[in-house]
Amino acid sequence: GRAGIRWALPSMGFLFFMIPLPSPVGSQLTGLLQSIATFSSTFALQTLGIPAYSEGNVIILTSGSIGVAEACSGVRMLFTFLALTIGACFVVNRSYWEKSIIAGSAIPIAIISNCIRITASGITYELAGARWAHCVSHDVGGWLMMPLGFLFLYLFLSILDRSVQRSPVGHL
Repeated sequence: GRAGIRWALPSMGFLFFMIPLPSPVGSQLTGLLQSIATFSSTFALQTLGIPAYSEGNVIILTSGSIGVAEACSGVRMLFTFLALTIGACFVVNRSYWEKSIIAGSAIPIAIISNCIRITASGITYELAGARWAHCVSHDVGGWLMMPLGFLFLYLFLSILDRSVQRSPVGHL
């Protein structure tokens, strides 16, 4: 009956993440994320004192260039991390407004994690060469993006815990 539907509704809603994005939407989102990742990573490299500038989706360094390809845009990371964060929202004991803030935080966290990976690739490319950058920063960085995202989510939840004052149980 209705109780069974209410019980199964979050799981059925979670299946939404199995549906692939329509091609035009996916292309636009990929292009947007590529531009954000290129701009942010170039800015981070410059801030760290590494001479870098971007042309389109390519970061030009003194020892070569790094192309921020469609695969490096972070779309897969974004949707995977968003799905896992929303799944976590189903099981945490928080108010609905806190859960929506937590779910919304998945988008900037995934973007920041991807930009850190690209920036680390740029640093490695500049300091150790293209071979090391591809092997270490690119491949290993891809594997470490999700744990890095969860670390940022944990830090965000810690800040949220310190920011929200909860009333004692039984008192409103």
